[in-house]
Amino acid sequence: MSERQNFVKKDGLDRVYSALGKLGNPHERIRAVHVTGTNGKGSVCALFDSVFRAAGYKTGLFISPHLVDLTERIKIDGRQMGKRDFAALFGEVFEAGPDLSFFELLTCMAFLRFEREKTDIAVIEVGIGGRFDTTNVLPRPELAVIASVDIDHTKYLGDTIAEIAGQKAGIIKRGGICLAPVLCEAARGPILKEAAEKQAQAHLLAPIFEAARYDWARGRMRMRHKKTGEELELALMGAAQISNATLVYEGAAILNGSGGFKISPAHIAEGFARVDWPGRFQILKRGGAVHI
Repeated sequence: MSERQNFVKKDGLDRVYSALGKLGNPHERIRAVHVTGTNGKGSVCALFDSVFRAAGYKTGLFISPHLVDLTERIKIDGRQMGKRDFAALFGEVFEAGPDLSFFELLTCMAFLRFEREKTDIAVIEVGIGGRFDTTNVLPRPELAVIASVDIDHTKYLGDTIAEIAGQKAGIIKRGGICLAPVLCEAARGPILKEAAEKQAQAHLLAPIFEAARYDWARGRMRMRHKKTGEELELALMGAAQISNATLVYEGAAILNGSGGFKISPAHIAEGFARVDWPGRFQILKRGGAVHI
């Protein structure tokens, strides 16, 4: 599989739809939260997954890239696949789509795994951009989340913030719900335009938390809700996590209200405190010294 990592992806998703069709279209039978963004999308995915699990739901998590092992990319309830199961799943998907690229294979594998495992909700991280990303075959996720917009992958997404935002806005589906931070006008315009054209809700969210204090010894921080004064522990660090946590907190509230999920503030607090996302502003101790 590794030899396909340098495969240049062609425009369009026809190969992906063809392979998924041969596999029974598993992407059409999973409920999902779809997350894109220049930065922060991985943290947002990890937080959503942790909150859903705290609320008692069976989750699927698809991320990229992996930190150590390829099997990290596809998880059920926080657990990655065994290598034998991973290889068997790869073989099945490869037979259905021998012309698929590296990322296309992994995406189809994830959808098939989540459908078979009957996940209650899957959290899906976009690879690059959004509109033409392999993951965008999802027909209509519960939420489309844009974690941030900045200059990235200009070869594929465009040279300007507006062009890149337009590509990321492509994950918004007709009648769906989009969440994003309050962005600059260049990024905000294309997102609101896409939402309007698809008659989708667009929620641009200012941070509802502020950093209360950092626990450097444990690699955690406490956030204070700006309106209620309530403090929540977050097992992640860094100022950027305030915006990420806001997207997940408000997204969970929306799903609790209209998405048919039961997610309480206590579940959100537990999910934030238990999230595991190594390698991102992580505190390590070695020989008595602290390394960041």
